[in-house]
Amino acid sequence: MGAYRDFQGVSLVDYLRDALLGVADIETFPSPERLATISTRVKWPPNEHPLFIIDDTGGSAERGIFVTSDALYVLSDGRRCPLSFIQAPPQYPGGDEVPGFLMTPQGPFPVPAMSTPHRRGSMRDALTAVSRYNQGDRELSLQSFARQGPISELVVSHLLPYRQIRGAYRVSEIKLAAARRTYLMGIDHLGGERLLALIDPNLAEVGGETGLVFTDRRVLVNSGARADLPYSAITHAHHVSGMLSNELVITAWDRPVAVTLGGMVESLQGLMGFFFALQQVPPSQRYQEPTASNVEPRATVLARNALLSAAKKNLVSEDTAADLRVRLDLVEQTLRFGRGGREGWFQSPLGREDLRFALSILFGQAQNGGSDGRMETLDYVFRGRAQAHLPGAGVAWMLMPMSAPYQVLRAHVIDFLGGSGFSLSGIRGQTSTPIAATVMQLNYRLAEIEQDILYRRILFGPEVDPARLTEIAPHAIQQRAHELSLA
Repeated sequence: MGAYRDFQGVSLVDYLRDALLGVADIETFPSPERLATISTRVKWPPNEHPLFIIDDTGGSAERGIFVTSDALYVLSDGRRCPLSFIQAPPQYPGGDEVPGFLMTPQGPFPVPAMSTPHRRGSMRDALTAVSRYNQGDRELSLQSFARQGPISELVVSHLLPYRQIRGAYRVSEIKLAAARRTYLMGIDHLGGERLLALIDPNLAEVGGETGLVFTDRRVLVNSGARADLPYSAITHAHHVSGMLSNELVITAWDRPVAVTLGGMVESLQGLMGFFFALQQVPPSQRYQEPTASNVEPRATVLARNALLSAAKKNLVSEDTAADLRVRLDLVEQTLRFGRGGREGWFQSPLGREDLRFALSILFGQAQNGGSDGRMETLDYVFRGRAQAHLPGAGVAWMLMPMSAPYQVLRAHVIDFLGGSGFSLSGIRGQTSTPIAATVMQLNYRLAEIEQDILYRRILFGPEVDPARLTEIAPHAIQQRAHELSLA
């Protein structure tokens, strides 16, 4: 095979297989039929073995990149770049929506811009993996993942062999996006909790309606029951099957939680093995400290650059800059891993006043409000689905359950270190019902609002009223960011 090997015996093919398997939009080891299509666009010698393609079309391979064991080919024009030349990830000085380049020993090698954010991320991940290998990295991600701690080791040993179970290091962006809309919610981002694995019976790159989330400290259940089970509290797990049921019963705090398996029954043996092995670990040791940050700046790059400039000019104190970095991290984690939670509260990177305004963008102005000093209560009156045409509030109210329209949506808001906490409940008569599903559906839109407000806060300071802050025109934002960037 053309791909060279180092003294440890890990070839580039081995390394890329481990790093890229399961990444969205990357077709590893294309089939003969696909290779026939690709060969109409580019030609490669027989000693080069096809590794993967990122096709930026509907399957015609007219745009994108094709990678063999020795080279990268640009599908649109057939240009070739030896893989050994790639020493750094691609650069896009004009933004990632326009073509960029790879810096090589022979100068810049132009690379195309992919047409969707998912494909752009996939190409960045793929070429970054190539550059890591060329810089000497030989550690396979699975080995690295297992060494993070005892829970990761159990996940690797018992769960990851099953195709329905995906380790966090190789869950595609499409799968994460689908999971955020259905069952991925409640990870304590501010407390340092890390996602380790997802179990989703739907093998396609879409979200199933149910799933299990394994973190470094607990399992979050959303299948037949919704439960939050710390590993330290779990004492038993067994399988119950019958004519009308097929469940995994997990006992925690001496209370059984019945997890409906459905399609997840395919992974039953792995689940049983995981929980059996977990019970052999003393409860106090069923936890692992995060070994590294899971924050990769993507959506907050501009805000981080502005904060860095403001800090260099002493416009913000070191403590304020550190606090804002925590909040920017929370934005990234929320956009990628779902709305965070702690002790029954959802997490927001905004201060209480800004969060109140963000909620008003979604639900309209609060009709009633009050505070006991620690907790603020906000009521949004639901006047029926006809209200769904209201600007801003439309999406939010349309997500209210059709079968149980609430008279009032009530939000409680408290202060958190590094942000705020909030809860949402539907009020009908004297009955209050938590509506976590609505939070999941609103999560991405709310996170986008939070991201925008936080960026504007960094640029214009804490004194500006949030309503005025969000009215600042885009050109004024660009001008202020440029002023901060000047030395």
